[in-house]
Amino acid sequence: MNPMPPSLDTIAEKLHLQKKKKYRLNGHVHSTVSDGQLSPQEIVELADAQNMLFSITDHLRIDAYNVVDSSRIIPGVEVKVAEGGVDFLVHTDTREELETFFREVVVPANPGNTMYGPTRLQVHRLLGEAFDRKAHVVVPHYATAEGLSVLDTSAQEAVAKYPVFMEMNGRVGRAKNRQAKKFASTHNLPLIASGDSHLRSQYTDTHTTFKLQKASEPTADEVFAALRLRRVQFLLKHASWLDTIRTGVASAKSMMLQRDGLLYYLCNAARNSFGKRGIEDNRPTASQQLQETLETADVDDAVDS
Repeated sequence: MNPMPPSLDTIAEKLHLQKKKKYRLNGHVHSTVSDGQLSPQEIVELADAQNMLFSITDHLRIDAYNVVDSSRIIPGVEVKVAEGGVDFLVHTDTREELETFFREVVVPANPGNTMYGPTRLQVHRLLGEAFDRKAHVVVPHYATAEGLSVLDTSAQEAVAKYPVFMEMNGRVGRAKNRQAKKFASTHNLPLIASGDSHLRSQYTDTHTTFKLQKASEPTADEVFAALRLRRVQFLLKHASWLDTIRTGVASAKSMMLQRDGLLYYLCNAARNSFGKRGIEDNRPTASQQLQETLETADVDDAVDS
């Protein structure tokens, strides 16, 4: 007996699954939890209306995820490290993973619970913990007062040894984004275009377009795996001087509500302008690891005897 031929609906479904779908991602937006103009819920509504993916990356805060649960929102946070006040974006696959990372790694390094810094979290600790937990890390606004370029060359090269993404940022000028692109090219790092969005007009004007063979919204892991293939398109709208001023005013207002927020930002920017900074590396060297192994062996022998 011949099997029944597949129905037209089944064929259409298979063709739909085989066809790659385009996605647009703005992986660096701020909500009213920090210094953005849209609330977390408004960002979800915008994602639905514009058929986009967003990552809400508030400054040292993940409160947005207490009220947001959408497949169009990739969990994330913007973290400022101790060295130079440099920012990093950390993205996880699930809200639970973000909450665990934040609670176990970020909170202990931020005893003052500041939003804009400083923290005691060192670069290698942040990156090590993030990648141990299979998170995804983006280096934002490379050539700014809070970007990786404030660190010295050896420190930048140390960061480039990790599988990070470099961001082309919608809030900075073309020259600064060219520097980020050059750094990515030199170190063979993948690029992502994000808005660093604060103003209402900035949430959809910069994004990265990529394709995935998915019938449903992709997970963060699937998104960053697709971005790492580098078959992407960038829409990058550089901020005007007026937008830059308006964004600065909005951020300054938010900083003034935080203890020492604006003062720290201004002092850190001034300090970085006087020279490059290094990074602390408290990881044990090979000789130190060998010495620790020998000491452990001696202790074990003593216990056995």
